[in-house]
Amino acid sequence: MSLDLSSSFHQFRISMAEASKSGVFTFDGFRLDVGNLMLSRGGEEFVLAPKVVKTLAVLVEEAGNIVTKEELINRVWDDSIVEESNLSQNLYLLRKTLGKKADGSPYIETLRRRGYRFTSEDVAVEASPIETKALPVAEVASSPRYPVERRGNVVALLDWKEADEPDAAESVDQRTDPAVAENYSTRRLFIAAAVLVAFAGLGVFIWFNSTRAAQVADETPLEVEAIPLTNGEYVADATISRDGKYFTYHEIDGEYSRVLVQQVGQAKPIEVVPRVRRFVGPKTFSPDGQSLYYMARDPDADHWSVFRVPTLGGVSTKIVEESTSHVSFSPDGNSIAYIRSKPVFSVAVAAADGTGERNVLEAEPSTSFSPNPAWSPDGKTIVFGHVFANGPSPGRCVITGVDPETAAVRTISPEDWSTCYRIEWRHDGEGMVLIGTKYGEAATIRRDQVFHLAAKDGAARRLTSDPSRKGSGSLGITDTNDVLAVPLTRSSQIWVMDPKGAGKTAKRLTNGSADGRAGLVPLRDGRIAFITRTGENLGIWTIDSDGGDRRQVLSDPPLAEELRATPDGNHFFFAHETQGRIHLFRVDADGGNLKQITTGDSYETDSTVSPDGKWIAFDSTLYQGEPPRIWRSSIEGGAPTKISDQICHVPSYSPSGKFISCVWDQQVLVISAEDGRLVNTFRGAPIPILNIGARWTPDEKNLVYTVNERGTTNLWIQPLDGKPARRLTDFVDGDIYNFAYSPDGSKLYLARGYPVRDAILIKNIH
Repeated sequence: MSLDLSSSFHQFRISMAEASKSGVFTFDGFRLDVGNLMLSRGGEEFVLAPKVVKTLAVLVEEAGNIVTKEELINRVWDDSIVEESNLSQNLYLLRKTLGKKADGSPYIETLRRRGYRFTSEDVAVEASPIETKALPVAEVASSPRYPVERRGNVVALLDWKEADEPDAAESVDQRTDPAVAENYSTRRLFIAAAVLVAFAGLGVFIWFNSTRAAQVADETPLEVEAIPLTNGEYVADATISRDGKYFTYHEIDGEYSRVLVQQVGQAKPIEVVPRVRRFVGPKTFSPDGQSLYYMARDPDADHWSVFRVPTLGGVSTKIVEESTSHVSFSPDGNSIAYIRSKPVFSVAVAAADGTGERNVLEAEPSTSFSPNPAWSPDGKTIVFGHVFANGPSPGRCVITGVDPETAAVRTISPEDWSTCYRIEWRHDGEGMVLIGTKYGEAATIRRDQVFHLAAKDGAARRLTSDPSRKGSGSLGITDTNDVLAVPLTRSSQIWVMDPKGAGKTAKRLTNGSADGRAGLVPLRDGRIAFITRTGENLGIWTIDSDGGDRRQVLSDPPLAEELRATPDGNHFFFAHETQGRIHLFRVDADGGNLKQITTGDSYETDSTVSPDGKWIAFDSTLYQGEPPRIWRSSIEGGAPTKISDQICHVPSYSPSGKFISCVWDQQVLVISAEDGRLVNTFRGAPIPILNIGARWTPDEKNLVYTVNERGTTNLWIQPLDGKPARRLTDFVDGDIYNFAYSPDGSKLYLARGYPVRDAILIKNIH
């Protein structure tokens, strides 16, 4: 039906002056109070977020006219910087709330690449306000006309269907400026701004594009949708039940964890495993949805076990004593499959109660199995990742299947993978979904995405393409092929503060979204060298002491990680993947004379430079998964020598050069730099995050490491004289990803930001 909109809305446009006074519009029985951001009908208010109502207000005020995306975003979020997906979500909620017009057409029309237009011809200005009453949440939830609203931290989207117009498809690969204003009047505003940096810079709320495995040139790409299930939660190792009614995850507080189950569309989760001093891992719902199986490990234990608890809470029962993975169920639900690593990697099966365990397949030497078993719907294949240390693509993972009865092995996918994490079968048996990275893309923004693998030929199709990595243990698929995943977005900026740790002294120096997370080195001349991401590259940059004069060290950098420097600042060292191995490289401070320092079949990731600038010590292993040892080499390269047989990694030279700290299994170790003798061991307290190791204070009297408590990371300091560890910094929010003292010890530099781990539900994967 064609409408003469310019004529239809002529009178409405004349009345805008009066509308600006009353701020109240009516159309088709709806009443929009712009001043109070309220939408009602029949005297009952709809429960909608203010920004959702404001989106409608802008469209109604411009009824009949096209409003571009940019104008709509600027007018709705005039005080913030946001991702376009927020607008798409608001439009979806409005369409579901308003329903259709009498002729079946939508109230909000999308004009591709042009914008949006409000189409009602019944818009009028109300001269005087009337009272409204809030519509009870239960009534909103049960109303067939308005089935979607926000309740607490969950958007209720149980009956999500494809939007009337594919707004999401238009916003793919479009990002807003991630810059954030320098100062805010309150800490809460700053946190919000930091999260917005993460959303804008890394695209945590996702709109996805994908293409079929075999696609003709003129075929339109498939469009899939991503629906947020949580809003700002720190979701760990999530999955969803087959019927799509419940999803589960756990929360972490130091050494304590608790397992939660939440009904999709409900705001309040159920605590099924109360807070307990135990680490928790990935989980699996039983096929009938009555039980939840989860991995757990006591802080002092050397292995993980599998427990079972009723889905809505109850007593936990240990099912498997030792397992490296979550479990996957046989089609009839009577058996489980899992991966073991002791005494060798193996695929094991047992009854659902853990009895009758037997090994189906054991790994060959120099290979290992990823902790990602997936039992096919026909019961004939258990799929897992087979990791090879050697060969033409060392470190590659091959998606492999084994028959649980005959132990016959076959390759499932022709692709080689750098990472292959959790796998889940579609329940129609036509394929499976995988969290993984194609071989050679481990250092790119395409790392750890969701893929679909076809069952017939293993052809891989990427379902996600945003820059955020997906949680390796978070994946689930329903009977209707909706996929749960958890994007991991971590904004990171460089800060400087007093070395005594007072948070009030902290000052932010950069506004980037990934500054310093993979390496941070203060230099003697006052500059700070760091690694940040620019497009596809992880490169080395420098700034001055005030955050200005930002310069790139390498004009065409390799993908650099784990930055270190000689004490004089003349050379930088970093790790880089080459020919399937991770080795150490050196480059001059001006970006010249790039040189590979370590070679061969080993892997070297973390390093430290001696105070005299002559040696570089590093952790090394012959293949990924093998315990590392500490080695050293001249900074010019050459044959390395082993410092110690002590198992540990992430070394750090002491200021005197006499000792090296390293970490292993939640412990901080001190070894002699000369002969590798173990000097001391400290148990991290309450529980350290040791991925960046333990660093020395300038006076060599303490070691400093990061600890996560109640979702916040702080630095803790461990005196070498054996006194108890204590908190150094006093932040009440945010994460610390990296840190380093200035050469003179007068300043403490941090790479710090705010993580976002929200569960999403991916629709329409076909």
